[in-house]
Amino acid sequence: MDNQKTLDIVSTLKCLLCFGVVCIHSTFNNESIGVNNGDISLFSDFSSVFIYGFLDKTCVLVFFLISGYLFFYNAPDFDTEVYKRKIKSRVRSLLIPYVLANGLYIIVNLIWRREEMSVSWLINAWTGISGYPADPPLWYIRDLIVFALFSYVFYWIIRKFQLLVPLFLLVVWIAVPFFVDADISLFRGLVFFLLGAYLSINKYDLLSYMRINSYGWYYIISYVLLFLVSIALKNEPLSRLASVAGVLFWFSLAYKFYSRMQIRFPQLILAGSVFIYLYHYYVAISIPRYMMLTWGVSPIKAFVYYGLGAALTIFGLLGLFLLIQKYFKKLTSIIVGYRL
Repeated sequence: MDNQKTLDIVSTLKCLLCFGVVCIHSTFNNESIGVNNGDISLFSDFSSVFIYGFLDKTCVLVFFLISGYLFFYNAPDFDTEVYKRKIKSRVRSLLIPYVLANGLYIIVNLIWRREEMSVSWLINAWTGISGYPADPPLWYIRDLIVFALFSYVFYWIIRKFQLLVPLFLLVVWIAVPFFVDADISLFRGLVFFLLGAYLSINKYDLLSYMRINSYGWYYIISYVLLFLVSIALKNEPLSRLASVAGVLFWFSLAYKFYSRMQIRFPQLILAGSVFIYLYHYYVAISIPRYMMLTWGVSPIKAFVYYGLGAALTIFGLLGLFLLIQKYFKKLTSIIVGYRL
């Protein structure tokens, strides 16, 4: 498969997944809206199955695999000079957006939510070391920063052991629930980051290696079946196996979408999706809550509020991004990690 086509499909998928993250965080339950209302029980079931069981468990894995692939893309000889260049690039594309977005959320927490500031609170707010950063979705960028720092080690591990280490870690991740109820995000991310790194370091085309062109529909059907069985059996190892199939599902879906529609998002929209990802959290959780407290709750209204909340968050923040970009081009470029 043509490398440029693969990169276009990956860019399209990253953009769609950023919107998917908004859909994850736009959901709600009785506890999050501060009421105890049985009218949203149907929506709660929908959230637990579709939002958390499908979107949440697959989007992140695809993000990490793509990140590992792109980090080592066009860098077959990963020497110290390449490592320094990559770190400098990630300071611009990851660290600066992380500091700006998380810093804003820290200020919001101190002023709006009136958090009591302490040294331990500030450390956790910046790093999420005992949970999440002040801007919760940024845990993914935090983990990518850690992986970037250790990328030189990862490169030589892949060079020496090839697929053995990523596959071993993948099996461990799937099997862990047999022994202990734990899912460490850093370990989960590492598994799929290394899988992406393996493909890139060995110069495999991402989609050709997966044979998406030939087996795309099989991947889609296989994931749906595994997903439904894991939900029915409430089996966590099977659910994780289904999530692995979900990665193939997303790439197959993106390939079908791109090939059929021939849609390539312009760079401004791709950069806008990053802006949405960085700043959507409080907007996404506040809009449905406001609607429910203002206009009441019913089974149908819960779904309407959810859909409207996600849509208003995406299009509202995209509009804000385009407005800022129109008047402050340099600032906008810095905010989204120099992706313009």
